[in-house]
Amino acid sequence: ALAKAPKLPSWLDLSLLAPLRLVNRERLAESATAAVVGALCASAPDQAYAGFEAQKELLDETTLDELAWSLFRAWSFAGAPSKDAWAFMALAHAGGDRCVARLSPLVAVWPNDGLAARAQTGVEILGTIGTDGALIALHRFSQKAKTKGLKSAALEKMEEIAESRGLTADELADRLVPDLGLDDAGTLELDLGERSLTVGFDEHLVPFLRDEGARLPSFPKASKTDDAAKHKEAKSRFAQLQKEVKEVAKHVLARLENAMAAGRGWPADVAESCFFGHPLMRHLAGRVAWLATVDDAPVGYFRVSEDGTLATSSDDAFELPSSAYVRLMHPARDPADELARFAGLFGDYGVIQPFAQLSRPVLVSGATERGAQSTRFQHRKVPTKRLFSLEHRGWTRTGRGRSSKSIGDATATLRYAPGFDGVPDLEGEQDLGLLTLDGATFEELDVVVCSELLYDVERSFVTE
Repeated sequence: ALAKAPKLPSWLDLSLLAPLRLVNRERLAESATAAVVGALCASAPDQAYAGFEAQKELLDETTLDELAWSLFRAWSFAGAPSKDAWAFMALAHAGGDRCVARLSPLVAVWPNDGLAARAQTGVEILGTIGTDGALIALHRFSQKAKTKGLKSAALEKMEEIAESRGLTADELADRLVPDLGLDDAGTLELDLGERSLTVGFDEHLVPFLRDEGARLPSFPKASKTDDAAKHKEAKSRFAQLQKEVKEVAKHVLARLENAMAAGRGWPADVAESCFFGHPLMRHLAGRVAWLATVDDAPVGYFRVSEDGTLATSSDDAFELPSSAYVRLMHPARDPADELARFAGLFGDYGVIQPFAQLSRPVLVSGATERGAQSTRFQHRKVPTKRLFSLEHRGWTRTGRGRSSKSIGDATATLRYAPGFDGVPDLEGEQDLGLLTLDGATFEELDVVVCSELLYDVERSFVTE
């Protein structure tokens, strides 16, 4: 039986909370709901009250999720009294993905509303909920949060969770890409009645539709033979997919390119589950060229065919060893003849790459790089708004006129003037200064690391 609840705060009216149900869908009496709320009241911020875990096993997850949210809302409407912050933390112990979807937008805006501390607590709550949806939200904040405090708090929480699983934050993020309801072949059939539309994805994961193989410019109007209700449902489903994939795409595209630039790879089984066989990521995996190594020695270069099988640059079947380690090929390190063959093959098949890989510029240190200093970009002007693109590639503003990036055990710093604080004049220009290293010299850098570091800055001069 559920334990009797302790006395609850005067602002809380149990009759206004979302109703709770048992797993058999039987509705709980208000006295039993009071016991559940009391257990949440007795819970510590980082650990639920022991009795609550026993209660939770008896309760329907969806209604418990709704109860947690209604409890949080009641606390908010009461002025969010700090002595009753347990009602906020109840989201961590009783909330699920519905709470995540509602809480995340609030966490994003709280810092701008003078509620930075509440946003930090929101990060802790998302970490405790721990569902894939919660971790995806945390990863989004760690990459795209508008305030430095929220961004760093989310990154710290992601790293903490990843470490507890023996992973890096990026490795954890690789495993969190949703399938968005696609089938194993990475497609979705939208039923209109007498006909159906097939969803496909382009090189930037923008979804499109095909009708009997013909690509459509947009969702078609209902025909006389279409079922009106099914057409409406299919149109709504496609619109929802467009919205969902837009948010996912910008993160996975950047992470995949950054993995190539950093030489980050994956064990064969992880590459298979996270890329080659993943319903969404397979659409990117088939547009890039891969390298497999065993004990650091190359054992094959391959691509992922449309049917999910692996093939060499000569279009022969390739069998990936189970002990292999897989990474994306890079022109600064991998054989030019293999890169050229893949480029020709992709051209023949009309495969467009999601970012510059096979055609990626290779920049090497030269006369402008001496020791830990580079004058390559000195006195060149770049639009201020283009410097923001550096942040998508791992750079962080570390002062009014400088940005830095960690590269292994070293740190690169780019200086520019006049610099900016807060919100800059996006129409202005910056005069670039020295690019310096702390912890290494340019001569000591790996060829890919050096090329990517220089390319980071060089591409700031080009509108992409």
